[in-house]
Amino acid sequence: MRVRFFLFTTGIISFIFYLSPTSFSFLRQEENDILGIEKRNAIFNKPTLDTVLLAYCINEEVLPTNLNDLYDDYLRESRKLDLDKLYTYTVISNQECKYELSS
Repeated sequence: MRVRFFLFTTGIISFIFYLSPTSFSFLRQEENDILGIEKRNAIFNKPTLDTVLLAYCINEEVLPTNLNDLYDDYLRESRKLDLDKLYTYTVISNQECKYELSS
């Protein structure tokens, strides 16, 4: 009986969070980081972003000035994902495609 109650309660909470994650804003650790999800996504997606930066540098022969330039601000406008807020990005050398990226 207790297991059923626990599963029912956690299911209801998960469903409410799925419908409106902003209702859990009081649990934010940082701005736009509900329950640490943005921080974990940034860590998991860093290798993909490294690959995209390398491909961009090979094609354009220069690194972008900010990360949102990689997708022409598509992610920030359509998906509400601002890469410049998730990552710290600095260009070390444009000619050698060297940069520093941390989450």
